[in-house]
Amino acid sequence: MKQITNLYLQTALLVFLLVVVASVGILVFVGAPPDNIVSLNSTLHMAAEAMAVITGILCFPGILCIFIKKIRIPLLIIVAVILLSFFAFCCLNIAYERLNYSFAKDKELHQRTCVITAHQHTHQDDGFAFRFLDNGQEVTLPEDKSAPFYHYVEEGDTCVAYILTGALGIDYIVDMRVKRRGRNR
Repeated sequence: MKQITNLYLQTALLVFLLVVVASVGILVFVGAPPDNIVSLNSTLHMAAEAMAVITGILCFPGILCIFIKKIRIPLLIIVAVILLSFFAFCCLNIAYERLNYSFAKDKELHQRTCVITAHQHTHQDDGFAFRFLDNGQEVTLPEDKSAPFYHYVEEGDTCVAYILTGALGIDYIVDMRVKRRGRNR
């Protein structure tokens, strides 16, 4: 019985590793979307938060591993599977964004008005954030975003964002132009 269980475990881990290798291969084959666009993709952020919480929760049994040697290997396998799953998901998500952008790049741009709520130059902790005025959606981007509009907008500015709507559900901000400067200028 133990040999059958080990065989199933080895087979499952081998299949899992093949999935990880396939996801990396798909990313290499498809590529990432261009750096000069901003992807509005909340799926990746939710997955990152979920994996971070699960890994954090596994720190508590990890402390017990110091004293209980029997749970070290199973816990190590579980953490490795979670981290490799996250890696595979990230690779597939980036390839998904590229495919989505490929479908959307020839479509007509639509405009949405937004207000810059935080900018790296004014709030070091917030990065770059803006709020769409039509539905109140808040978008926060990392500080190192290389969007072409990043350097000429400031906090408080009202801007018009030019957006491509992807066929697969992800929107892209291609450009952002200042409509009205903020009051603090």
